[in-house]
Amino acid sequence: MDERHGFVYVASRNATPEGNRGVVSTVHLATGDVLRRALLPVVDGNPLRGRLILGQDGRLGYILDQDSNQLFSYNPLTNRAVLIHDEAWNAYLSPDETTILIQNRDGLHAYTPDLEERLWSAPIGLLDDVAVSMDAVLVSASKLQGYSLTIYDLITGAKRTSLVQEEWIDTIAPGPDGSWFVATSNGKRPVLRRVGADLSVITEIDGLSVANLFYDARRERVIYSGFRPGLTDNIYVSQVLNAEDLALIAERRWPDWRYPDELQSTNTALVGIRTYDENDRLYILDPETLDETGRVILGVRLGPILVDEDRGALFISDNQERIHKIDMASGEITAVWRGQASMTLDPANGRLYANRVDAGVRHVVALDEDTGAVLATFPQGGDPAADPQRNLVYIVDVGITVYDRAGRKLGRLDSSFPTQPDFAYIPFIFKVVVNPVTGGLVAFGNNGVPGSNNRDFVRFYAPPEEEDGLPPDEPIRIPELDDRLVTVAFDRETGDAYLADGSFRSILGIQRVSPDGEILAQVRGR
Repeated sequence: MDERHGFVYVASRNATPEGNRGVVSTVHLATGDVLRRALLPVVDGNPLRGRLILGQDGRLGYILDQDSNQLFSYNPLTNRAVLIHDEAWNAYLSPDETTILIQNRDGLHAYTPDLEERLWSAPIGLLDDVAVSMDAVLVSASKLQGYSLTIYDLITGAKRTSLVQEEWIDTIAPGPDGSWFVATSNGKRPVLRRVGADLSVITEIDGLSVANLFYDARRERVIYSGFRPGLTDNIYVSQVLNAEDLALIAERRWPDWRYPDELQSTNTALVGIRTYDENDRLYILDPETLDETGRVILGVRLGPILVDEDRGALFISDNQERIHKIDMASGEITAVWRGQASMTLDPANGRLYANRVDAGVRHVVALDEDTGAVLATFPQGGDPAADPQRNLVYIVDVGITVYDRAGRKLGRLDSSFPTQPDFAYIPFIFKVVVNPVTGGLVAFGNNGVPGSNNRDFVRFYAPPEEEDGLPPDEPIRIPELDDRLVTVAFDRETGDAYLADGSFRSILGIQRVSPDGEILAQVRGR
């Protein structure tokens, strides 16, 4: 940030169709205008992209290139970059901007801002996180005997104190009066602690999982973000805490995992981005309540495309919670509606089902295809599917819930929801498609196993026996060849389903399956 001039600089990755160039957007904070989008320079034939580190006045800047692990000095006004360190896995600028810390395979190294002088080195080896205060550095690392916290003097590099604990350390941050904040995970009970300069516990509270921390020193507040895990629902929240005693001041719920994980503080606001999501939007938040007071679009990526041939219309979602209606004949955008994927069309009834976020809560709405008017609101988000012949709408969010078109809940298919197992993984259903001929369901699920053994699968549900009743809750297992591809096509005469299996992006085979789950034909190959 350049708070003195009111500029915010945001570096984004994969800004070109080739996906190999970064871009820096210059945003005027007061107006929300994007003043410039500059492609990061190419240095010695290598296009730069990565993390942007800036001092408070915007003149002291660095780019940490994510591909080469090199550190470049960077001037955002001229968009000029110069290589200054050829092995930097990460870099951290001290709050007073007198020291830059560089992490690499040899440990942690402190330099003057121009990197002309190395101040000290600590042969730490691999480390997990670094937090820097005005006079000290806190380092977290994974050790054979546990997880360690070590404090070093910022000026001399001398080790002040350390400890080893059993709890996994999610993240760390500096705090007031020489203290630190440490977010840990210990089984089912994550904890946030404020610890002193000797790493003794001052206070602690029940915490959030996969946490992020930001210390707003000018307000003596801690912004603590993460999720409360549940069996079928993860609640993503950001909290404003008092920095002294970690008392809760305010909390904001986010509709999904895309809460901002990189924050900066100004006299009037907090500004944040979600670094995992390509930095496509800049959030402007009230620092006391975390209410969103503004949003700046930094980049647009298109999502799923739906086609209604009879109406001659395309419906395209983007990553800014918008749905664009396009006339297929002219290519013109005829309407833009609020909403996002997942989406589905029900052309027979003139409906577009999409997700929408209101007051931080995601839910499905049914929109009129012609006008965009809201015809019905459903009390949950998820992947929708509509039966064109029956008054039934299915919404999948780790299980299948059934509604009528007015949004009234009719029930759920219990077999599609995960249950608490005695083993490590939990299979679940994440998408359903309605057979347009029979009204039966093709449900896609995942075995919940991490790593190379993760697989998707398919279950069939017979069509409802009554006109507006639920399908029989008796899933039919369809044997898979390997890993199901999440796609299905139907024979419009017989209702037979065509399913594909793949492995490492190759199609291994295609099956033709009858509506009652019988494999009629199978072709293997690549």
